[in-house]
Amino acid sequence: MSKKTKTRYSSPLSIFTPQDICTRLPLYSRHPVSEYSIEQLYKIINCKGCKLDIYCPKCGADSIFDCSAGGAIPGKPENIVDLGGPGVSGFSHNPYAEYYENRNYHWRLTCQRDPAHYIEIMLCIDDGYLIKYGQYPSIWDIAAPDVKKYSSLLGRYHDEFVQAIRLASHGVGIGAFVYLRRIFENLLEEAHALVQSTQKDWAEEVYKQSDLREKISLLKDHLPPFLVQNTTLYSVLSKGLHELSEQECIDHFNLVKLGIEIILDQKLAQIEAERRAKEVSTELNLLHAKYLKT
Repeated sequence: MSKKTKTRYSSPLSIFTPQDICTRLPLYSRHPVSEYSIEQLYKIINCKGCKLDIYCPKCGADSIFDCSAGGAIPGKPENIVDLGGPGVSGFSHNPYAEYYENRNYHWRLTCQRDPAHYIEIMLCIDDGYLIKYGQYPSIWDIAAPDVKKYSSLLGRYHDEFVQAIRLASHGVGIGAFVYLRRIFENLLEEAHALVQSTQKDWAEEVYKQSDLREKISLLKDHLPPFLVQNTTLYSVLSKGLHELSEQECIDHFNLVKLGIEIILDQKLAQIEAERRAKEVSTELNLLHAKYLKT
């Protein structure tokens, strides 16, 4: 008889693709499979023929990785280690039911720039959960270029974002949450410092006595919309530090990191829009001075 495990929320399979498995899914995060998501599980595991656009650390550039060489196809022993699990009672009518059985799956994706470069992924189905328990190169190695775009925006906190991803990729969930929360708090403090220096009627004492939601409301004109609309992101990060287990933090890391990235992307978009507006305004003034002097 299998041991009863604590019921908890995990990200559903419906939000993942084979690309996400390689570039976003932390090691040891657990994602439940139900009768309603078993077809999605089939699409994830049966990746033979997939062509994924992923950064190749050895090439130092984006590349297409082909899963036609190797892959995880049930029925081919060279790609499967059967763990002897009981399968799923009640799923026998489902054509994808065999994919739910306790098994290990091995992906080997080959770089089309250089066939000597590859990504290996180890997955298993264990008691109704999809788990990634191995990857080379690591998520951090693959995701590094995506994170670099935030370096100028985050300053010294860029290293903390990097560290969060590294920790999560090695199964250290609580530590990863610590760094993500520090990034969130820094975004809030940057807006706070800005209004302090520019808003003459700013009520600092009111701000100090406010809770987090109230502080965000006071700063909303200087914060990215996603942060203002999703104050629960900070609550989740805080809960991770004080109440959630290591495994639960790993289970939720990808979703929380994505929330932080949306906030950062909105800030970058705002900075770029302001830069372009300033540039066009300058050019218009020069044009006016040249042709339309008054």
